[in-house]
Order: sequence, then C-alpha cells, then structure tokens
Amino acid sequence: MNHPKAAQGTYGNTVSLEQRLIPWEQTTPEEQVILREVERELMAAFPKVVGTLPRRRASSWAMGTMGAMASCFVALLVWWSASTQEALVPLRFAGQWNQDASPSQPSKQPSSTQKRAAQESTAAQAVSEQHLHTQDAEGSVRQGHRWRLQAKQQTRLHLLRQNNRSTEVKMAQGHIHIHVTPKSMEHFAVHCQSDLRVLVRGTVFSVEQRRDWVRVEVVRGKVLIEQGPRSFGLLSAGQGQRIDLSSGQIQRYPLPAVEASSAQKIDWFAQYAPQALFSFVLDRAEEPGISASTKDALFRRAQASLRRLAKQPNGKMYRHQVYALLLAEYRMNPPDGAAELSLLSAMQVCRTIFLDGTPCVRWYRHYLKRYAQRGMEKQQVLYWLTEALSQRGPIERQEARRLIASYLQTHSPKESYYPHFLALKKRLR
Repeated sequence: MNHPKAAQGTYGNTVSLEQRLIPWEQTTPEEQVILREVERELMAAFPKVVGTLPRRRASSWAMGTMGAMASCFVALLVWWSASTQEALVPLRFAGQWNQDASPSQPSKQPSSTQKRAAQESTAAQAVSEQHLHTQDAEGSVRQGHRWRLQAKQQTRLHLLRQNNRSTEVKMAQGHIHIHVTPKSMEHFAVHCQSDLRVLVRGTVFSVEQRRDWVRVEVVRGKVLIEQGPRSFGLLSAGQGQRIDLSSGQIQRYPLPAVEASSAQKIDWFAQYAPQALFSFVLDRAEEPGISASTKDALFRRAQASLRRLAKQPNGKMYRHQVYALLLAEYRMNPPDGAAELSLLSAMQVCRTIFLDGTPCVRWYRHYLKRYAQRGMEKQQVLYWLTEALSQRGPIERQEARRLIASYLQTHSPKESYYPHFLALKKRLR
C-alpha cells in the first residue's frame, strides 16, 4: 500500500503529527510552529541513515570475473536442484492462528475441524505458502530449530518458503518477534509496506508495521533494512529504527540491554534517549487491544518523565512534547473523563509556551463549547479566554468586556474567580 508523499515544511515533515494530534480541524499557524518544532527536535537527535547502491565496478573487472561467475553458477544450480527436492520441514503452530484464503481464491469460512487443527500446538503443516492471522490472542510458528516467530494479536502475514533454508514473511499489519538460529538459513526476510525489507541471517529482532510506520528493533545480531534501491544500513543489537512510510523520516535510537516492558522502556528512554520517547508512547497508545487503563498509565508515565526533563536548563523542547502528547491523549480518549483532564492540562501547558495565550484561544473556546455545564473548571477556562482576549485587538477586547460583565452578573463575589474578573474589568477601562 503506497502512501502519498507528505508535504515538507521549514523543519521537515509535519503532516503525520498534525493528522494524529489535531485531525478534526485545521491547525493555527502558531500550532504548526509547535508541531514542526516537535518533529524537528525528535528527528534531529538521530541522524538519517541513507545508503546508496554499490557503485558499478569497471567493465574490465566485470570481464575478469565472468569465468568465475560461470563456474559458481554451475555449482549453485546443482545446490539449488538438490535443495528444492528436499522435503519441507513441517511448521509447528501454537496459540490462536487462523488461515486466510489465497488472494487469488474466494475467502471461505474454515470448518470447526480446520479451526481446531490450526490451534493445536502440535499441528504440523509442510506447505510452502500460507496466509495467517491472529485475532484476539497471540500465536507462534516455528520451523524445526531454524527459526520461530511470535505474533501479537491482530497480526496478518504471509509465509513463503522456497525450501528449508529460505523463508520470507510478508507483513500486512501487526507486530512479530523473530528468532533465527545463526547459520541455519541462507535467506530470511521480512517484507513490509512501501517495498520496505528487513534482511537477516542469524539474529533476534522484532518488526512492527502499522498504517503509516514501521518499527524494527534488534535484540541480538544484525539486520539490513532496505526500501527499493535505498539502503538504511545495518541495524545492530541494541538498536531500533522507526520509518515513517508517508514522509520517509527515519529515527534511529538505542534500546535497553535487556528486553523490557513498555513502562520500563519509557523510564529508560527518558534517561538515555528522550527524543525517542514521544513517538514510542504515541505508537504504543494506538496498539490494537490496549486497555484504557494501560493507555492512561503509559501517558501518565511519559508525561511525568517529560515534565522532569522540561525543568532542565534546555528543557523547552520537552515542554513542547508534553503539550503535543496531551493533545494526542485528548484525541484518543472518549470525550468525558480522561479526555477532559488531558485538554485542561494541555491548555495549562499552552499558557506556559505562549505567554500571551493567543494560540490557546481556540482550545478555550473548544472546551467551553464541549464542557459547557462544568463548574470550577469552566470558570477557570473562561477566565483564561477572557484574559487572552483582553490582550488583543479592539474587537477581542470588546468581547472580553462582555464576558466579564456576564460573569459578574451571574456569579457571587464569593466565587474563587470573581476577584480575577473584577481586576480584568479595571484593566480594560
């Protein structure tokens, strides 16, 4: 599936962030600056790794090697003939797998016998091509002692085995963890969207593919990542790489020495690779099947880490990330409950980034429209809006006067924000 090339701005691509953070309406110029700044800061910390195709050798060199190539071809042909005749090692499945029909054939509902066979841990199938997917549970598949693949829920893939030493995994969507025994395979590759390929010999690694990005992380060994004629170079143990499929942006980052949970990774990134934290949390929050409580815990943990970083002397970039993360959390949650708290926090951070509050006005209006029946929070946001309007042009100041008059008429002098509105009234005279 091809994605359109994203628009390029002064600081690089911003379309993916704008679409994910504020998809319901156009961003203001001030917010675009923030989003571009966040994008630039995230990507600038990790340089792009853009390889090139190997240079063509001189024609004399090519002529000199033709004889050797011919001899190798004969030997290769003999080896290939022998390997293709070797019976395929049966695959063994565990967990919950379903098998899709071939793309060229109409989809058929599997029988109860077929479903039981696909779920049995000892089910062995010595076929060369399979379309598989997991639904609400994980599943694993292995070929003898050569390789094993662990897939998370809602993963779709196509297994293609030419022989026992050649396997290709074509990812449609999902998250897989692969362990290839060193020196056991001549060819093992994972194909993703947009002609992205992960080539491997002996290693332990994971590949996660979603609608507009791919994330590869290596635990042991090395993998080579390519996209068409473009090479992103080798990815070694302890390294991860995230590729934005729409913009081509690449983010390479370090990983903990041992495999860690999402919560542990957040703490580790905050200390050793803070620029990777923002996109990691955003990606994990959109993971299929994640519970609301788990998502909330990830956001809380990430925001706490970013707020601590924002207190450092050069912490402005992290304050921008907190703001963007709060907007993302607001969008991902149902309108009530956690969403309201996220929006309130986002507006508070917005006030610290834009001292005059001008870019925050639209959020104040949005909140007052959506949460019109709230109590103290509504008064607080109404005051923020009035204060911001009072610092702008004649039309906005006139609106501020109307809001002040309405508040003073409908609220008691004992209300917490009454003195603040009264002070604003005096300043606007």
